[in-house]
Amino acid sequence: MYAALWRALPGPAWAKAAQLLVLLALTVAVLFTWVFPVVSRLLPAEDVTLPDPAQFTTSTSTTGPTAGSSATATTTGRPS
Repeated sequence: MYAALWRALPGPAWAKAAQLLVLLALTVAVLFTWVFPVVSRLLPAEDVTLPDPAQFTTSTSTTGPTAGSSATATTTGRPS
């Protein structure tokens, strides 16, 4: 796609690079000005999919792993 854009733009390499920078700036401006505000109204910002972290308790070892012990933390309250 980038090669097709490069071939489609007129002029020498420096002019093509300048035109691509202008096109990139215009694209970002259009997205932030019109597209993102409209889309943000359609997305449910208050509808999160992660559970409340207060309902889970995590216990970890404070001394670190020793020989023959497991270094993994245990989590309680999670459905398996």
